[in-house]
Amino acid sequence: IYPILREVLYYLRQSIKLKNFGRQIQLGWIRGHDGIEGNEKADMLAKEAGELDSTSLKVPIGDLKFKIKEYGLSLWQKNYEHDSRTKGKEYRRSNPRVTLSSWFFKQNLDRQRIAIGNRIRSGHLLNNNYPFKIRARQDPLCECGLEPDTADHLLWRCNKYNKSREELFKNLYKE
Repeated sequence: IYPILREVLYYLRQSIKLKNFGRQIQLGWIRGHDGIEGNEKADMLAKEAGELDSTSLKVPIGDLKFKIKEYGLSLWQKNYEHDSRTKGKEYRRSNPRVTLSSWFFKQNLDRQRIAIGNRIRSGHLLNNNYPFKIRARQDPLCECGLEPDTADHLLWRCNKYNKSREELFKNLYKE
């Protein structure tokens, strides 16, 4: 976060606190033009504006919260896109956007099921593929020997689980 933004956020928080006590602060920022030719007039006008008693600009607190949230999500998305070039590639393939709500929000799942879901989504299953990725195993193959031992393989294609898969689909699609 840029130092100027941190400072603005600090003053916004302080003004919110004061507003709760019946006081009001109005902030204004006018950028200077130091060292840029041809901007003497703009500098003079900025200086004059800075000497004014107050500004009439009033921003609703809801708008400020929205903008701060929007900026935070944007920054988080940029970091996520950058970091996922080297780690979490599989996770990003199925989850391209960051979000403030969790995948299990309003799902009524216990901790164990949430942990299993998180492992599947992150690719950190207790199978052969993940230990291979972290160089703790020689090969990533499933015990069936056909493909790497991934969640996708286990759930959809592994011959070991054909019967379980058929039962699952029968139960899911019962009329």
